[in-house]
Amino acid sequence: MILFIAGDGKTELGDWSEPPQYRAAHPRRGCLEALVSEAAGPHHEIAGSISWKNIRSFQAGQHRSKELRNVLGAALHAKDAGCEALVFVRDRDRRPECQVEIESGLREAEGRFAELKIAGGVAIEEIEAWILACRGERKSEAHRDAKAALGPLSTQDKVAVIDSLASFSELPDDAHSLKLWVSQVRARLGAGSTP
Repeated sequence: MILFIAGDGKTELGDWSEPPQYRAAHPRRGCLEALVSEAAGPHHEIAGSISWKNIRSFQAGQHRSKELRNVLGAALHAKDAGCEALVFVRDRDRRPECQVEIESGLREAEGRFAELKIAGGVAIEEIEAWILACRGERKSEAHRDAKAALGPLSTQDKVAVIDSLASFSELPDDAHSLKLWVSQVRARLGAGSTP
């Protein structure tokens, strides 16, 4: 399946966070690609990407929230790139309203872009909490600063933590946002490792 990915930045996207003209011929994976491979299997090809801050506003005058417009904008980017699916993750960053807006955006995008498989959601509070959960740490989503708790790891070190996870069934029970995201990816793209 041909994927388009979107995320906050380099940690999520790896070298896919670079503009196409500066991207390496074989971009190094970010955490999002590693998570997709674990959740849905490695048989997916990434054909495009965008950092959340670079998404064109989708019909900005229609009184929608910025996060909702960004979900719709990411779906439009995926469609324009000729991809079959959009996969994204957005850090909640202690903004509960962000989660509500993203969920609304998912519902609206699925209605507007029926030809596109869309899987996405929020990392509570940031994707580093998901990396901690992949290391087996309980209460990872309750950290005030998951980045500090994780330590100074490079993007590739974070990807290695995800790659070392034998299966998502090993995740702590309280990794709720990660488990929800995984179930959504599996439902839309197919299952990889056994839960």
